[in-house]
Amino acid sequence: MPKHLAAAGHVNAIDMHEDYILKKASDSEILAYQLFCFKGHPLNHVVANFEIVNYNLLKLTRIDARMQNASLMDIKIGYQSTSYQEAQKDKQPLQALVKAGRMKCLDSFYGSTVRGYRLEGYTKNGSPVAAKSNLAGCSKYYIAKELTSLTGDGLKIVVNIVTKAINEIISALAEQQIAFFSSSLLIAVDHDTPEKSQAKLIDLAHYVTHADNQTEYERAEKSMTKGLLEISSTFSAILNNKEPLLMFQQQQKNRQEDASTSMDLTHSYH
Repeated sequence: MPKHLAAAGHVNAIDMHEDYILKKASDSEILAYQLFCFKGHPLNHVVANFEIVNYNLLKLTRIDARMQNASLMDIKIGYQSTSYQEAQKDKQPLQALVKAGRMKCLDSFYGSTVRGYRLEGYTKNGSPVAAKSNLAGCSKYYIAKELTSLTGDGLKIVVNIVTKAINEIISALAEQQIAFFSSSLLIAVDHDTPEKSQAKLIDLAHYVTHADNQTEYERAEKSMTKGLLEISSTFSAILNNKEPLLMFQQQQKNRQEDASTSMDLTHSYH
């Protein structure tokens, strides 16, 4: 298997090194890299540098490698994380129905169906910033908090890098007529040298092509493209109006945390 340069998240990582991670991958994710991401394909330029080690193991270059003061944000893309048809690829019909229903509830609960994305992971120099449930429910707040912590021209530089990467991902997907459910945009923010910040597409296990299923492809493509554009819009809004947006998101975060506390108290009496 030839070696290819392309970057990586930490989902299902079984070994982590300074420059790369080893990730356990499903058959469908290995196949996605084989079919759509090798050199010469448009997606090769927008995914993390990779090497297929064997039938279920990927070696992925860390996009935060060599960054001394870095933040990582893992943003789940789209209004819809899966579909019944997609779930049927590796589940029995009843299991697929349950999974699709569960993911639909999670998409709604964490705001993806309204927002078009959710923040699934956020670390600063390797340490988690907040629990996953808080990140997902208050995605815009945490994204704004991260970006507005940049000094000088850092905010503008990072926003330009991310929006450019998003446009390239959308173009590559359209050119190859492929879309993904439950993929993510991984963003590494270098606070010391913002110009080295990166954004890459990761988590490619759940794909659908126009040739395989036009209806399903159009559903996934619409969810993914709109989600990516919403991420781009959020980053641009923070750049152009950072202080009012951060204050607004703080108010939203406070309301959500109050609601979560009330729910916990209610449960404690049952």
